[in-house]
Amino acid sequence: MGAVCCVKERLELGEPLPLAQDDLNGGRRAADVVSLKDVFAEEVAFQIASDRRQQAESASWLTVFYELRPPASDAGAAGAGAGARASSVGAAATVAVHRKTGVPRQLCSFRKPYAPAAQERLHSCILALQRLSESRVAKVLEVFEDYMNIHTIQELCTGGSIYERILERQYFTEQEAAVLVKHMLQALLPLHENQLFHGSLSPESFRFLNGSPHAPLKLVDFGLELKAE
Repeated sequence: MGAVCCVKERLELGEPLPLAQDDLNGGRRAADVVSLKDVFAEEVAFQIASDRRQQAESASWLTVFYELRPPASDAGAAGAGAGARASSVGAAATVAVHRKTGVPRQLCSFRKPYAPAAQERLHSCILALQRLSESRVAKVLEVFEDYMNIHTIQELCTGGSIYERILERQYFTEQEAAVLVKHMLQALLPLHENQLFHGSLSPESFRFLNGSPHAPLKLVDFGLELKAE
């Protein structure tokens, strides 16, 4: 009974961002208010996830907190690319929209290994990823599991892969390529410092946060499917 009440409180968390007086007087553009609401919703969703991230929750709560959508229906072509990438390495990926705030996330699902020791290694790896605080690594926000699968809720990066960005722009200067390689290495450093390894790294393991020309490049694939074997 206590768990149900707790869930209800979480779902009721958060209120609409009130308009300031200068908004009513025309001092702030409507576009700015929408942007502030997006930031507010992002912070609320992150706080809710932080409150629940200490341990994996039952997968039965997944659809309570999130609305699951096919990648192409919400994130566009770039999001579909993310799903295709994850599926190609053995994990099913889709878009999970937080029901209270409307913030989209990426859902990746992995089949649990059979051996208890392997399950423990997978849980330890995911827990270590949750504890990472690195701007070059997509955040692992929440974990859900059932007797067969583990589901991770991650930061959604919709800007496409490096290869897709090259096709879009037709070229990258040598200096730009050098900076991208630097950013990829910076993403790997905290993993190695925490005794984590990928095992199957490729350019497709990285994606841009959004479609902006100067969007940050993030590591979105952690090789978890290899640790689930």
